[in-house]
Parts: sequence; C-alpha cells; structure tokens
Amino acid sequence: MSLRWKSRRSCPSAGRIPGSGALAVGALILAVGACGEEPEDVPFDVEPVVIVDRSPATDDQRGPLVPGLVDFALAEHVLLLDGIGYRENPLQWRTRPEKKVHNLSVHLPWPGSRPSELRIQASSTSETAQVEVLWNGRRIGELRPGPEADEVVFALPEDLELRGLEHVELRSSFGFAGPKGRARIRVDHLRVTAPDSRDVSEPEGTKRIDPGQVLRLWPSEKPWIEWQLGLRADEPTSVQARVYSLAERKLASSEVHTVSGEPLVLSLASLGRDDSMIELFVPAEASPVELVDSQLVLGRQSPNLVLIVVDTLRADAILDEQGEVALPSLAALAADGVVFRQCFSHASMTLPAHASLFSSRLAYDSGVFKNGDDVDPELPLLAEHLAQNGYSTSAAVSIGALRFRPGKGLSRGFQTYLDDIWGVSWAAGSLPKMVELLDDIPTDRPHFLFAHFADPHDPYRNHGGEQWELQVTLGAEPPLVRPMIDALDFSLERRLAPGVHRIELRADREYLLRTLVVRDVAREQSLPLTFSEGADQETQLRTVVEFEIGGDEEADVQIQLWVTDVPDVPEAIERYGLEVEYVDGYIGRLLDELKARGLYDSSLIVFTSDHGEGLWQHEWLVHVENVYDEQLKVPLIMKLPKGVEGVEYLSERRDELVRHIDVTPTLLEVLGVPPLPEQRGISLFQGRLERPLIAQTHKPIASRDLFCMRDERYKLIYDVEADRFEMYDIVRDPGELEDIFGKKGGKRSEWQATLRSVAQLSMSAALDHEVSEEDQDRLKALGY
Repeated sequence: MSLRWKSRRSCPSAGRIPGSGALAVGALILAVGACGEEPEDVPFDVEPVVIVDRSPATDDQRGPLVPGLVDFALAEHVLLLDGIGYRENPLQWRTRPEKKVHNLSVHLPWPGSRPSELRIQASSTSETAQVEVLWNGRRIGELRPGPEADEVVFALPEDLELRGLEHVELRSSFGFAGPKGRARIRVDHLRVTAPDSRDVSEPEGTKRIDPGQVLRLWPSEKPWIEWQLGLRADEPTSVQARVYSLAERKLASSEVHTVSGEPLVLSLASLGRDDSMIELFVPAEASPVELVDSQLVLGRQSPNLVLIVVDTLRADAILDEQGEVALPSLAALAADGVVFRQCFSHASMTLPAHASLFSSRLAYDSGVFKNGDDVDPELPLLAEHLAQNGYSTSAAVSIGALRFRPGKGLSRGFQTYLDDIWGVSWAAGSLPKMVELLDDIPTDRPHFLFAHFADPHDPYRNHGGEQWELQVTLGAEPPLVRPMIDALDFSLERRLAPGVHRIELRADREYLLRTLVVRDVAREQSLPLTFSEGADQETQLRTVVEFEIGGDEEADVQIQLWVTDVPDVPEAIERYGLEVEYVDGYIGRLLDELKARGLYDSSLIVFTSDHGEGLWQHEWLVHVENVYDEQLKVPLIMKLPKGVEGVEYLSERRDELVRHIDVTPTLLEVLGVPPLPEQRGISLFQGRLERPLIAQTHKPIASRDLFCMRDERYKLIYDVEADRFEMYDIVRDPGELEDIFGKKGGKRSEWQATLRSVAQLSMSAALDHEVSEEDQDRLKALGY
C-alpha cells in the first residue's frame, strides 16, 4: 500500500522504502535521505510494511478492519524529538566547539519482548566525531561516524530496562574544528530488533496476538471518530492497550484490560483524533489473544476554519444604529451568516484579548495579563488543539504583540506562522501573506487559517494628504531626505568605526518618534542611546541621539526608525473611519480569494476583533486604558459551512450578550472537534448564557488595574488601587457617563465580591503567589 504526501522536513533523495519481510515486528526505522543546506518541499512515496486496511464502507459508514502489524517508514511518524537543529532534518544536527555535548533523542514504543540489537547507520562531516549511545539513560556503546554512512550494531544487554516507551539518546562530544567551527551528523536509520520477532510478510489478516507479542493498529481511513476493537482469549488474560499520539510524540494513555472467553469490546472514541496509533500487548506469561472484530466509525470531513481578526475594531465602526453591517465586504459576509450585536472582549489589550479568545479562559486563568507576557506552554490553545485533531494550521499576523515567540507566545500549534513585521504591517502587506497560505492549504485534511489585520490600529493613516519631509543625518554623511504623509518606517545598515556616532532627525512640522533602535548585527543586541535633544515616544521637531561602538574594530549596525505625524483629535477620529473602510476592502479581497479556490462555501468563517478603541468618549484616544464599552465591544460574524444546520438558531441569539471565551467552544462544536481541554466558555448552541462578562486591563501598560462585570443591563467597574467601584445602567446610559453606584450598587451587590476575588486571583497570579481556596471556590461556583 502506498501513501503520498508533502513533508517540509524531508529530502528529495529519501526515495521509496520497501515493505519487505526483512523488517522485524516492532522495528523502528527512521529513513532519512541525503540533505542539503536548504531541503525542499518534495513528495514522498512511502510504503508501510503492513497497516490496518479497511474494506469498502457500508451505507452507514461502518465496516470491518483487517488488523496487521505496523512499522514506521518515515521520521514524521516517529515519536521523537529532543534534538538540536531538526528544522533542517529530524535526524540531522550540528555541533559547535564552544558547547561540549549535543543530544538527539528518539522515543519509541516497544512491545515488551526482549530486544537484542540496536542498529545505527550514520555519517559525519568530521573524522573525529564521537557519539555516545544510551538506552533509557544507560550507556550501551559509542559511535564514531565518518564521511561514509556505515551501520554499527550494538548488542543490547539482557538486563536492559524496558519502559514501554523507550528512550534512545545520542550524545555527541567533539574535540575538533570543523567547517566554520561546526560539524554535521546525519543518522540514516536507527533500527531495533528482537530475536523472537515474526516476519511481517506473513499474510494480512493475522488476528492472533501471541504471548510477548504486540499488535499495532493504525487507521487507514480518515477522518474517524471512533474505533471499536473486540478481543477474546481462551482463559482470562491481561492485555495492555497503549495509545500513542504521533502529533504530540508521546504516550497518550496506557490501560490494562482483562480478556476472557466472551469478546471484550474496547471503545476508543475518547481518542478523538486521526493521528493516534494503538498497541495491544500480551505479556509473555499470558495466553494468546484474538482480535475477533474491529469497527471503524467514520466521521465527516471537518470543515475548514478561517478566523479573521481585525485589531482594534469597535463594533459601532461597522454597525449602523439598527445593528446592521454598513461596510460592503463585511455586509456581504454578514448576509451569508449571523451578526452578533452584543459581543465583548475580555481585555482592551491585544495579547491578553487573543489569549482569552484562543484558550476560552479569562486572564487570571490563562496567565496572560498584558502585552509581552509569556504564554504558559501547558495552556491549551485553539491552533494546537485543532492540529491534534487532524487539522493543518497557518497564521499571518500583522502586529508585534503577536510576534512569533517559541514556547512563549500564541504561535504554538501553528505549522506556519508568518509574522515578519517590525511594529505594524498594514493590510496591503498582510494580504499577500494570507494568499500565500491559501495556496499551501492541503487537500487531504481540513485547515485552520488565522488571518490577522492590524488596521485600524494606531497610528491612523489618512490614506492621502499633504506630503512632507523628514531629514535623517548619520554623522558626517549627507542628510537622507525621506518623504512622509502620515508615517515613515525604514532601516539603514552601516559599517561604522569604533567611537561615538550621532543621529539627527529634523522636520518642519511636529512628529512622534515611536521607535529608534540601533542594533549591533554581529552581537544581536541593541546599543544604548543618549538623547541630547528630543526623546523616544515624544512629539518633537528635532531629535539628536548618540551611541557608541566599543572596542577597536568596526561593527555592522542596523538603525531602525519609525516616525509618525501627530493628528489632532478630530482628524484622528476621521482617520480611524478611513482605516476601517480601507481594511474592509482587503477583507473583501481575502473572501474573493477563498471563493476563487472553492473554499468559501465549505468553510466556517468567523470575523471579530480583539478589542475596541477609545475615540475620545471618555477623553481618551486609542485603547488599553479603560474597560468602557468602546474598548470592549467588538463585532462578531459567523458564517457556517454550507449544509451545516444552526443558522436559524444562532440568528435567534444575535442580540444576546456573547463573550469572547464562548467563541472557541462554539466553532469547535460546528467543526465536530472535541472541546478544548478545560475551556471556560460555553457554546452558543448550548442555550442562553446567564453568566456576565468579566474584563480587565493592567499596569504598567495601563495606568490602573481595572476589572469589570457586565450583563445586558448593568456594568460594574472596580479600580483596585483606589478600592473604588463605578456602576452604569447600560440600557439608559449606553455611553457610560453617569455613575450610579451610590444609588443602585445593590442591584448587583454579589458582583462586588466577585470582582474583588478576580482581582486578587489576577494580581496573585501575576506575582506568582498562591491563591486562597476560598477565592478559587467562589469563582468556580460562578463557572470561571
């Protein structure tokens, strides 16, 4: 049986691996071809030894399985990697002389029969490379790979510890100077064999699992939602069922079941994913076990998901007084979907707002309180969850707050994450990235695309207007004259001599210096700046700054500059409207690209914003600073896939209060994907929500730590430092101008205790302090 797919971690010369009887049961083969510096995306023809095959489905999409033995023939199907440099190849890594040891780890499922040999074929660019080989931490030998790929056989000790999920580790230690101080090691295969392994070329359909043997099952039909296995033995026998997540590269579960004369049915619906591999292991002292029946229940092909987020977009910027969408592109999307007129974010800041959207948790629970916070690597996120359930994932983001941060940001779970931005990327630059991602969407599985637009985030552009000039002078060089309309974002690269250097900026009108950074390219660090005139983040007509190149050698530096003009309040508000109209046009072009590829009708398309924007309603421009509705109320449009029921039901709820933490549970239900682990939100298909919104903003980005609760009638705001409450009747006073806490605070008196508890939880979590059980219990009772 032949499989074909594309791999970004593969090499053109890997070729075809035959499924022959020469391979042993339980053998783990990592096949890697010769790789160059930049591997290409190339197709692989991979032929598994034996996999579980399936007869044609019946009308109810159920059918018997033919069990067999599974062997892995491609590194992507192996439970690994702790290695270094595996972006180039999963089994290829480099060393540097300044570091003594580099490890590459392989985690492999082993059935429990005693392995006898470990065979490794490897090569190195250095004649003096030394590789220590360990099994579960025990040293079993040393490998000295040379330029030619030679196979070395290690005899495994009889008292070798077996754990079920074995850890083979290669530790490289070097005392040499290779090309550019580095060396490369490539492992062509790593194979484990046992003396009692059966020949896998025996006829397919073998259903007997002998003592000490393992049966590996891997569904060949996707997508599937449940796998039922029927087992039987002549006398009571223990069978260990191990489930491995290939995507997470780990043992997901291990359970022991007792099999006897009557068939035991193992229902594996809880797996909920297509990337699972199942092992059935019968201990050496047990009786043989037969697989008497096997049913694979197929699920429908999940729809694609396209999540479009426009940063800093107020709900009333696209909705008219009747709650209808007033912009052409979004109006067309709304005509095919449902517009929710009362949707709210949980933060008036980009990163915590997105964290709540993607994790279905409030900030005290997600641990993300402000821009720049680390995202807990254990926090379940939408992209990672979809990837674990058979989705390919990609994102194009347009603002620095969402930049790629390995292990620390919201990029976890995205297989492709385009964020080549400095501060803000406007729609004209963002759309081509999104189109590039659409071109790469696979056809054999559903896809999640996160399309993020920064417009209309500050600074607002006027999309036309009078041009003026900014002069940039570096030392004694002639001034560089850069034309400006509303913003200038550019960089210079220079090789400079040691000593003090001077940068001068000058214009005939006031400008705001948003960013001025001088980076030492070789050291990958920013140089200290000394302002003698003007300052960073201030309005000015002239800026003079100095920096020093230390040492006695020349240095390559990069000067990054971001300058904007300074509109007054009325002009800023007008520009905000122009920005909204501008991004609507690019959203329309993105929707056209989906239609051109036949993806529009079949996709779940969700449109929203992370938070709103203050336009001087409370004497405040931009966002972050408060939790009034202008900064929390956001648009939400959902277009269901064609043929999926639920539009009428959702339409009946369009005027109900919707929280951002409810969005992910809703779309997962539409996609037919299991709920996000420990999600706090509730799907809109689960009935009317009685729980209020909780939102917050935090110092030091905001000037105060503020928390609020809101339902469809009242809003309560809590200022932590002042220990003060404000309350507003949203129906009578939608602008939140009259504080009625002194008169009607008792209308929602229980909210006061809740906000104090949320504040204590948040402040304690931010400081990594323990939270009292009493506070946690109070919030759990409210469903948070």
